[in-house]
Amino acid sequence: MKIKKEEKSKKHLTIIKDSYVNSILEKVTHFLRKELFIDNGAKIVLGVSGGIDSVAMLDILSLLTENFLFQLSVAHYNHCLRGKNSDEDENFVKELAYQYGLNYYSSKGKVRQYAQKNTLSLEQSARILRYLFFQRVANTSGSSYIATAHTREDVAETFLMNLIRGSGLTGLSSIPLKRALNKKLTVIRPIIILSKGELIEYAGKRGLKWREDESNIMLNFTRNRIRHTLLPLIKEQFNPNIVDVLNRTSKLFTSADLIIQEYIERYLPNLIEVIENNTIGLKLQLFRTYNGFLQGEIINYLLNRYFQLAYINQNVIQGLCNLIDKAVGSIFWINSKLFAIRDRDLLIFARRKNIEKVNFVIEKTGEYRINDKIINLKKVNIKQFNYDKNPNIEYFDYNLIPNTLTIRNWESGDSFTPLGMSGSVKISDFLTNVKVSTLERPNVMVMIARDEIMWLIGYRISDKFKVTDKTESILKIEVKQIKKGKNEKSD
Repeated sequence: MKIKKEEKSKKHLTIIKDSYVNSILEKVTHFLRKELFIDNGAKIVLGVSGGIDSVAMLDILSLLTENFLFQLSVAHYNHCLRGKNSDEDENFVKELAYQYGLNYYSSKGKVRQYAQKNTLSLEQSARILRYLFFQRVANTSGSSYIATAHTREDVAETFLMNLIRGSGLTGLSSIPLKRALNKKLTVIRPIIILSKGELIEYAGKRGLKWREDESNIMLNFTRNRIRHTLLPLIKEQFNPNIVDVLNRTSKLFTSADLIIQEYIERYLPNLIEVIENNTIGLKLQLFRTYNGFLQGEIINYLLNRYFQLAYINQNVIQGLCNLIDKAVGSIFWINSKLFAIRDRDLLIFARRKNIEKVNFVIEKTGEYRINDKIINLKKVNIKQFNYDKNPNIEYFDYNLIPNTLTIRNWESGDSFTPLGMSGSVKISDFLTNVKVSTLERPNVMVMIARDEIMWLIGYRISDKFKVTDKTESILKIEVKQIKKGKNEKSD
């Protein structure tokens, strides 16, 4: 939803005479120019919830527009988590945008459903949906920046929260001053240098009104327990300046993280193998040459870059590092949808795929569609026999094949007699010998004749059903992959 801007309010154009307000404006001006490097005329989407932080940010940037010539838009995302209060927040921000004469955008989302579907916390789900909305607004308005109202307290709280969860350097860097979402869009935190106390005093001087979110005092959220219990305890019993200390510490971690990130970006192309979309392989031989700390940071960077996972728990990172010394085929689940699997030469990261369960009985000749494959079986004259190197086309002695065949997924314990051999071999061992990725194995199929595996489809036929000098007629079987049309999607 978008509301067009109207004539700016008189309050917005009031000449500032208060020295405290001016000091805040000067501080933010210096920060915008010297640390965020925001150019004059920048188009910025302001994420406004209606709370004091975002309302103060809106007022500050609106006042600075005279010097910076900003083109501001207000965006509000209704998480629909607090019933009537959520809707009242939305109406409040809409009116606020009108008062400041700014374009207004709003949207609603099913945060609870999204959280359940993707196995996320409400906080994670809300953040993802909110930022997706902000990005849409930025694209619509042609903006280069999304501004969020994080403060010094937010930095301290996030640092402690990530420390408690067990985070690497990136997590302990807390909230970055700015973060590029893509080449054209950057998230900035214009008031992150200000404390909550400064904003409250500023709001009082400016006569600002805001909405209080009652969920901010509910102690069932980790951040709220840190905000209302842990930080006050540390201030009272250990260090009254703990917020400043944690902000300085976070900056140190940010600097260290940037150095490590630059190093990883330089060498990562040599370390990874892109197997397919959403499937990345980490080359184990080279990966092992790095020490434990760098291994963890490489994995953290890889998960963030290719799978958009931020602030991975250190227990998960350690579990993934340990996986390199486990047996081939060992799996570590990162979350309900993403896992890593130890292959022969790679540590493979992939999203969960549906295993295409197959168990069909077919006739000796005919054409059949099985999932995304077409299987064609036909009798051909011995004179038509012409060996084909295509692994999906094979020839069998027609008279050795029964009238019905079974096609199913291979199972643990299956064995067959590969062409050219006299003894049986376990299919699991055969797949290992021909270097079939552990990731690909679940969907490998076998064709069975009278309880005997006659073909490990796509790999090798059984020696017991081969064409010989005594063969009178031949069964030709061809498996073709169905090409997906424009409207078909893979799982």
